[in-house]
Amino acid sequence: MSESEKNAPAGGEKNKFYERTPYFLLFAAALQLILGFLLLAFPDMLSGVLGTVGVALLVIGVFLFLRYFIKKGYQKRNDYSFSFGLLLMIAALGVFARNSYLMLWVPGIMGALVVVTSMVRIQCAVDGLLMKGKYWFIHGITAIVACVMAYFLISGNTVYVASGMVDKYVCIVLLLDAVFNIITTFLMYVEDGTDEKERE
Repeated sequence: MSESEKNAPAGGEKNKFYERTPYFLLFAAALQLILGFLLLAFPDMLSGVLGTVGVALLVIGVFLFLRYFIKKGYQKRNDYSFSFGLLLMIAALGVFARNSYLMLWVPGIMGALVVVTSMVRIQCAVDGLLMKGKYWFIHGITAIVACVMAYFLISGNTVYVASGMVDKYVCIVLLLDAVFNIITTFLMYVEDGTDEKERE
């Protein structure tokens, strides 16, 4: 029995987290690319980002809310699409109602998004390290770099705020993290394909 066969999950089933991670990272990358390029093309549109976020929360919330009834989620254990959908719709209404107040938190919100995707990449790095993967260090390095850059967004560091570089800095961080997410997704698919060939 080869080393890859020994490390393979029992029953040939893939790790569920590892299997779903690429979809989450690709979705996050798409969102970051859209926001990043919009900020690049329209430097003064940061105030409109919250409106976009509010619309996105409302759409996702309505989708989850309706999905609960259409897919009969009440017949399934641990299906929280109803509560999550309702929560997202309430959050969207809050964004619409307090747009000007929440504007001050936009850089921090963008930084928090980067931190979330970075934590996922750190999880990929740990998984790869424990499973003797080839690219775990790349996932880890990109996560650390993104977290350091996001720190300045979350902390509201005056270095870039005073120089009027908020919009550009947010744009750079979002686009860079999107590239990191795409790289991680690509490497995960490459490594997964290599492991399948070794098991054959």
